[in-house]
Amino acid sequence: MKSKLTKDWIVGFFEGEGCFSVTRWTDKDKVYFYPKITLAQKNKEILEDIKKYLSLGSIHKIQRDCYQLTIDGFKSVSLVFKKLNFPESFRLKHSRERYSRMIEITRYNIKESKRFKGDKK
Repeated sequence: MKSKLTKDWIVGFFEGEGCFSVTRWTDKDKVYFYPKITLAQKNKEILEDIKKYLSLGSIHKIQRDCYQLTIDGFKSVSLVFKKLNFPESFRLKHSRERYSRMIEITRYNIKESKRFKGDKK
């Protein structure tokens, strides 16, 4: 059966069923962030269709009758935001602003870490 998922339907599914989380860690007084989007669902076929539409993610069984689509890392999560062109709802706008700031901080700290390691050689 051919999937009939539309971009708008997937955006609604993400807003209703999705979870956007960020892992934060520090190393030598520098802060790093790692974003992740997850969608849990009993119907594995829906998750497979979304994964196929986005060309991203992996699906794992998390309980006896529940599956989870996971999309993680800045590059993949950024592609989801771009491909789905999420509407500017308050909740999402707030997430986008925080997400943009996390990318900025992490890129700066990675660049500084590489520079610092290079100075030691």
